[in-house]
Amino acid sequence: LEKHEEALAAFQALAAKETDKSRLAAINHNIGNCHLALLNKQQNNPNAKNSGASLDNAIESYKQSLRNNPLDNETRYN
Repeated sequence: LEKHEEALAAFQALAAKETDKSRLAAINHNIGNCHLALLNKQQNNPNAKNSGASLDNAIESYKQSLRNNPLDNETRYN
């Protein structure tokens, strides 16, 4: 649905409450995906509002995901 800002906020709220490592890994993976999608949107549309997304935020989210599930090849690939 291309509602990346809303999805990012929802995933961040879930991450703050989640204690299960496998679910937290999946949530952080999705946070990274949201950051990348927002960054891509900003780069392709100079008039788009700055959502604070950055490649560094995406990378950090993927790292956090791998800390919780180091065997996740999809996250490692991203």
